[in-house]
Amino acid sequence: MWMDGWMDGWMDGILNFNQMSVQLRGFVGIFFFPVCAPLLLVGGVSSWQARKDANEREKKRDRDTSAVEIMSFLSPDPRNVRSGSVVSDDGGYYDGQSVVRLRTSSNTSILSAVFHHSDNHEGGAGLRLYHTKSDNEGLTWSQPTPIEESLAFPSHDGYQLVDPTSNMTRSFLFYGYNKPTLHYKDRDGNHVNLTRGDMQLIEGFRFRRSRPSGSYAGTVRHTIPVRRTAIDQNNPWGGAVMGAFQCDTPQVIGGAIYFAFQKTQEGGGETPGSEVFFMRSRDLLKFALFADSKDEDLQKATWETLPLGDRGLQAPEGKLALGEEPHIIQVGTDNPHRLMSFWRCEVGKIACTYSNDGGEHWEATRWLTYDGSPLGRPLKNPRGSLTPHPFLIADTKESRSSV
Repeated sequence: MWMDGWMDGWMDGILNFNQMSVQLRGFVGIFFFPVCAPLLLVGGVSSWQARKDANEREKKRDRDTSAVEIMSFLSPDPRNVRSGSVVSDDGGYYDGQSVVRLRTSSNTSILSAVFHHSDNHEGGAGLRLYHTKSDNEGLTWSQPTPIEESLAFPSHDGYQLVDPTSNMTRSFLFYGYNKPTLHYKDRDGNHVNLTRGDMQLIEGFRFRRSRPSGSYAGTVRHTIPVRRTAIDQNNPWGGAVMGAFQCDTPQVIGGAIYFAFQKTQEGGGETPGSEVFFMRSRDLLKFALFADSKDEDLQKATWETLPLGDRGLQAPEGKLALGEEPHIIQVGTDNPHRLMSFWRCEVGKIACTYSNDGGEHWEATRWLTYDGSPLGRPLKNPRGSLTPHPFLIADTKESRSSV
């Protein structure tokens, strides 16, 4: 900075001296030096002026940036990642974020968030679920605490649902947690190693119910038994291990709890031949309403694997007939059992279908279109994840969903 000030003063002196020399043209010696000096220094003057202009532009840019940051803090734009707060920054892999709003006993609001993390890569060793809370609308978050202590058994894909029987003070957490199986022998007897073991079930899915404070620490883990079907019986383990995982936020539909999930042929990832299934419990909320403080009665709830029969749902056509990361929502109000499911594929389109009996049976699958008709223009999707959000259209009492 002292160099900039010295240069400013020196160059101003040269320019002033040059202006004075024009008035002293009768003195040859004085005239010669001032006239030649600008010729020799013209490059220096130009570069100095350029640096000076650049410094001014940089100072202005810094002032503008500071103003933008201040305005972003005062009126954050949710589309701008800078508007968010860092919850955890340990490197590695993060995924499966689930956030719900709960009410405390003092009628204040808290945000409850669950995510999974590993120190290496997606599905890598040490994958574990964590929970954190915020009592100031997400500006700051509590230290993340693990849902399960084990790092050998992956806990993953945790999705929360506010318990409607608790006056919004508690939430359910549905997730995967099983011993991983990282190898098998194929039909030719060859030994096959898997790179991940988080997309598998043995006993089934898991769930917990939080304390009224929103914390899951010390709560009881319950098991959701999943019915074996043909895709399981035909997998490398003969159904002892299921290739399955969940990527759907649970919902209360007609008093029952639903969530969608997919089954795979070999438990190692999202592969061709996967199928869409759903879990439904029609009495979990009843047991939640009258459960004791330890929530042990929640294990008495019954669960059904839908659709009925031995096959799940798949895309309508193509070699990559997939059922990747499905979702289930209620559509329409005339029939509370009218459901819709849709899921991503690897052919640039979204597969979908409808049920009129609460998911026990489904119509023939088709591609999701802009106008909703089977022959309409398909809604294009390269393979990105989907997030449905049901909403009610005013005055029409018609239920729809945005994706």
